[in-house]
Amino acid sequence: MKQTSRELVHYDPQSYEQEERLLFAVVFSLCFLNHLLGKNNKEYGHLGGKRMKITVTNEALKWFKKELEVDSGDHVQFFVRYGGCGDFQTGFSLGVTVKAPDEEATSTEKEGILFYVEKKDEWYFDGQGFVVTYDEEKEEISYNHDDS
Repeated sequence: MKQTSRELVHYDPQSYEQEERLLFAVVFSLCFLNHLLGKNNKEYGHLGGKRMKITVTNEALKWFKKELEVDSGDHVQFFVRYGGCGDFQTGFSLGVTVKAPDEEATSTEKEGILFYVEKKDEWYFDGQGFVVTYDEEKEEISYNHDDS
């Protein structure tokens, strides 16, 4: 009679959690890559499609000059941050800082001030431009889709 061996499978919860995290990271990465290279890839400027447009209104420009103390020759970056209430992607919002560009995706210049978005943050806009306005009631700037 042939003898067979049976192994006991040991359940290690720590190992299982690590595998689960790795699987989540792989799935998330694949979904993000699919989004970038999928059916809408022509909307991304760095992939050869149309470039999104940034519009800064005169009222918003005044706000930037006063609040961020920027002037001709300065650079204002719009960047993606986790959390907040954004108009473009759920769970993310726009931040703003005064900083020279590293890898500019799109920009506009107004009174010598360069307003721009980096390539790493271009995904947030999903190929759409945006308008920066000043909300008098809230006394702050706001971002809206450019419907033009």
